[in-house]
Amino acid sequence: MPWISFDALEARAAEFDALVSQTPEVDLFCTSSAWVLSAREAFSPTAEPLIWAGATGFVALMVQQMSSGQRVALPLEYGWGLAAPFAGPDPDTLIEELRWAMSDMPVDCDGGLFFGGIIEDGRWYKALRRSFHREWLFGVGQRRGRRITNLEGGEAGFWSRRSAKFRANLRRAARAGERAGLRYEYHRAPDEALSSALFQRIIRLERESWKGINHVGINRGEARRFYKAMVGRLGRRGDLRVLFLKDGEADIGFLFGAVFGGVFRGLQMSYHRAHQRHAPGNLLQWGIIQRLCAEGIGLYDLGMEMAYKHRWAEEAPETLTFALLPPTPERLMRAL
Repeated sequence: MPWISFDALEARAAEFDALVSQTPEVDLFCTSSAWVLSAREAFSPTAEPLIWAGATGFVALMVQQMSSGQRVALPLEYGWGLAAPFAGPDPDTLIEELRWAMSDMPVDCDGGLFFGGIIEDGRWYKALRRSFHREWLFGVGQRRGRRITNLEGGEAGFWSRRSAKFRANLRRAARAGERAGLRYEYHRAPDEALSSALFQRIIRLERESWKGINHVGINRGEARRFYKAMVGRLGRRGDLRVLFLKDGEADIGFLFGAVFGGVFRGLQMSYHRAHQRHAPGNLLQWGIIQRLCAEGIGLYDLGMEMAYKHRWAEEAPETLTFALLPPTPERLMRAL
């Protein structure tokens, strides 16, 4: 039976990502191998694989034991709730494949199966309900919003979709940054060795950022392991983009992300606490948008919903977690 291991999924990452790029109604980057495999390694190292590699695609889950003692199947990244576990162009066929495969699962999950990154009443939602409605109970869990800005029409198109106040403030900040001698350093598709070196620069800067000072940065613990693993994978794929804001030779801010499926996904942005007067966050956002427009990237996904992102983005997709809860004896009898 084509249930595979985490190592086997890693070996088939290119095939998996090619199918993700054809998968409807999902957050493409957060469903891709760079995100989900790095998250599993960093946050769930003891989980067991529950990965179906069928004729029409993949369903990538893992099983963990909860504090209640129940074992549940979850997407490989479930903390943010953005990763969908599906890779395939046809939801109905892949979900029906999964239904038949679940009669011979390699691990027990008595607490149910949870599918993140699902659009309510979308194609994956409806396919799950159609295939499992006779035996299983359904539940809806956490909802997650994202913010996406449209870069169609390049810089002029971006400006046309911003308010007059936003345009004036950003132009003022950009002029002030130029007068202060601030400059950008951009790395497009660095290789794995350079990506590793860039990540070390990011970590050094993060220690002095407001995030690092408040112990919420990516310079420690599980977050560091997650981003280090992901930067390595992105370096091997040529998808990483890194922008530094510099004062002379000193790094004072960074923004990095990745291109996947024609979309740039912003991953992290931070800056040195001593340079807040220069509005480094705004300068970094504007700097990356200029470079994405020059590259012909059509969409910039800023990630999870946050108030400051409303000024930068128009689209606000929302996804939820869909739960399949274990069948009751009565439902099993009805299904027979």
